[in-house]
Amino acid sequence: MDRTDSIERIGGGLVQMKLMIGRRVIGRTAMANQAATMEVSALDALSIVPGAEEGQGVMINEIAKAMRVDQSRASRLVSTLVGHGLVERRVSSNDARRALVVRTARGSEMLAEIAQLRNALISEVISDWSDADADRFSKLMIRFLDGFDAGLSELEPE
Repeated sequence: MDRTDSIERIGGGLVQMKLMIGRRVIGRTAMANQAATMEVSALDALSIVPGAEEGQGVMINEIAKAMRVDQSRASRLVSTLVGHGLVERRVSSNDARRALVVRTARGSEMLAEIAQLRNALISEVISDWSDADADRFSKLMIRFLDGFDAGLSELEPE
């Protein structure tokens, strides 16, 4: 088997995964419990924002960069999260002109629920894998995603 076959299988797997993730079943399930009217993509922004217990926040432009969206889109998502009590805007202690976005306890609870649902599903999927296979897959997946992210960053215009 040559590398081309592996690349094709990985590419096909990415398409399949994108379609499955696009349904956002885990996020929608968590939202039904806490924020049923919220746009699902706001969860992506929520996952980027550190919690108040971590003692820091992020600026909207950092959220936009991490999500690969424009700043106005990130700002609208943050406004949605603020409206649902999942994040707060705070004035930066370093620069009063800057607003920081910080996850609230409620936002942390929602992310914890999403993580619990996601981890339960992953646990079920790999239940018949050996510990060694699960460990190897987790390391290879992180390695692949780090490389893929770096490759995307090179393709994106400044």
